[in-house]
Amino acid sequence: MDHPQFWIHGASTFIPGMLKLIKHVSLPQLVDMTELHTKESDNLKELFVKHGSDKHFHNYQILYSQIMDPSKEMSIMEIGLGSRNPSMPSSMYYYEQDKNFINTTGGCLRSFREYCPLSKFYGADVDRESLFTEDRIETFFVDQLDEKSLKDLFEGRMFDVIIDDGLHHIGSNMNTLLEALDHVNIGGYIIIEDIVIADNWHVIDFVVSRIPGLETKLVNFGTGACIYLVKNVSYQRGM
Repeated sequence: MDHPQFWIHGASTFIPGMLKLIKHVSLPQLVDMTELHTKESDNLKELFVKHGSDKHFHNYQILYSQIMDPSKEMSIMEIGLGSRNPSMPSSMYYYEQDKNFINTTGGCLRSFREYCPLSKFYGADVDRESLFTEDRIETFFVDQLDEKSLKDLFEGRMFDVIIDDGLHHIGSNMNTLLEALDHVNIGGYIIIEDIVIADNWHVIDFVVSRIPGLETKLVNFGTGACIYLVKNVSYQRGM
């Protein structure tokens, strides 16, 4: 504690150092979904545009059209509602200038609701002004940097799909992933969106991929952002 700069230095070099070690063993396969368009994915893309969700810019409809089944009753949670408050981190306020596209808060949940007419949807955000309730949609407050806040959000709930489209910070991503593992149904998915620095996830995947009952992939969409995908094949809470 006499030299706190050593802690900062150690934290900044830990993941790069671990990545160099892991390269001696293996790295996760980067799955390319760039060209896997289908009629279903094109339909979902149209809904993203209609409801003001930016996900179509990243081609995420290719993945979501494969894991969301309109014929089933699913329970889907998305963290990150697309706040337009410019003072909020990861705000969508500046998206209008960058992409000439007006993002609508809650647009993704509304897109999924129309795509999956039998399912129920839940959302969460740190911006309380973004919260809303509509038919088959409920939203709640959450602070992804606060472990207790995440525990309160997930308490007593299980989901078929859990999406982290919130703060886009390695700390918030890790907190969400750790809590989500015990709240995703068998056959369900955890999705961490908008990963730009994949090296961090090579290190995380080295551990997660070895948890019995889980399958993992790092998915590329050709847009500069990847998704970290965890499928619960047989993992049970408390294992």
